Amino acid sequence: MSTRWIRLLLFVVWIGGGGIAHAAPNIDVTPDTPQPIDLGSTRVLNTVTNHVTKKNFVIKNTGSGGPDLSVTSVTFTNSDYRLNPMPSFPIRLAPTETQTITVEFNPSAVGTRDASMTLNNNDNNKTIDLTGTGTAALISVPNAIDFGIVNNGTTSSQNLS
Repeated sequence: MSTRWIRLLLFVVWIGGGGIAHAAPNIDVTPDTPQPIDLGSTRVLNTVTNHVTKKNFVIKNTGSGGPDLSVTSVTFTNSDYRLNPMPSFPIRLAPTETQTITVEFNPSAVGTRDASMTLNNNDNNKTIDLTGTGTAALISVPNAIDFGIVNNGTTSSQNLS
């Protein structure tokens, strides 16, 4: 293989207007896999106000020169995960620019809830593995509670812990 072809394989170059060479956009996301990004444990289908697990991800264009990085969408393989707030697409980032997105986890079932998040863009689509655990609310009370002798018209109370 000639040196010319090797250089072509090693460097991605975009030839812009006027024959000027520009480096291609390059997507970098933090945090990133190889280990799945753990969003922790959250109660299943939690209806408590604002009780979900959230994780921020920073998208950065580490390319130099044009064109800008353009993220056209973010998709998940499991509906337990979503972006919140939803950004306006496309997300356009000039070299060295960053944008933070927030992933929200609200599990629909008990147990490990794995997913892949894919950032579709004009570099190489970026996939990040996610994991979280759906938990059930557990409330335990004793079989019997002794209130002692309570006369009619009076009250008695016991603390449960």
